[in-house]
Parts: sequence; structure tokens; C-alpha cells
Amino acid sequence: TGYDLSPDYFSAIVRLDPRFIISYFFLEPATTLFALEPKKSIENIEYGLNFIAPETLLSTDLWVMKGINEILFLSDVKSATKSYEKALEWAKVENSPVSDSYIKILEETVNYLKTNPDSNKAAAGAWASLLANARDEKTQRKILEQITKLGGKIMITADGQISVELPQESKNK
Repeated sequence: TGYDLSPDYFSAIVRLDPRFIISYFFLEPATTLFALEPKKSIENIEYGLNFIAPETLLSTDLWVMKGINEILFLSDVKSATKSYEKALEWAKVENSPVSDSYIKILEETVNYLKTNPDSNKAAAGAWASLLANARDEKTQRKILEQITKLGGKIMITADGQISVELPQESKNK
């Protein structure tokens, strides 16, 4: 059927069981990347976060998902910074085996976004992180186009792997 119904499935599942965190990891990319409805993904994540406690395993990732959508699709670095700040706050409470290293990455991300609020490098880096999970060629092409548009360079290594060189610091628009 394609991905047109993904936003509806996402909304239904989040409304019926907002604490079913694993579902977000499947439905958010299907809604954002494949159905091209990032605002609906953000709405569903925001709704679900009202029911999820910070100490819940993987809850921090929901804030990160929201922040990535805000940077990439809405170009709203201010909101993304707030989402990453909340992710950092929740990571400190979550206390999972990976939370210490995650806290360091989130601290760096928050500091970076605060000092470079209009950076192409931040957006290109977010796109590059999505590239690793892109499964189909159409989505990969869209992501590579966005990275190139932001000033990133795409290189193919000798073994056929895609390598991304992020742009130097520059301001959007």
C-alpha cells in the first residue's frame, strides 16, 4: 500500500498505547521519511511524551527524534535545541548502560546548537546520521541531495561505500 497510511497508523498506535516506545522507532521514520509528514511525527512524539517517564528505557531517543525532525524538516533550530536539552535532562535520569556516553554526545550537541544556531553543518550532520538507516535507494538519494544542498560533499570509497564530508561552518540563508 505504500507509506501514505503510516501517519494514521502512527497516530492510532500512539493514542492507544503511548508507552509502546519501540513502535516509535518504526513509525517515525515511515511517517517522516517515507510518507514525508514530519509535522505529524512531531505531533505524535509530543503526544506520547506526555505519558512517558524520563527513567523509561529509550525515552531519551524520542526527544532526539523530535529534535532531528525539527532541524531537518522544519529548519527550527530553536525548537530542536530545546528538544536536545530535554533529551539531555532525560538521559541523566534514564541511567541505562549507554547513558554516560549518550550524555556526553547530547551535551556536545546542545552546546553546538546554541553556538551555531544557523549552521549548515548541524543539518548536514543530522542528514548524514539518517543516511546510515536509509534502506531504499529513493530515500538515500533524497538524503544525499539534502547533504549536497547544505554544502556537504559525497564521496564513494574504493569499496563502494558512501562517505560524507560535512560542510565547513556557514550560515543558512
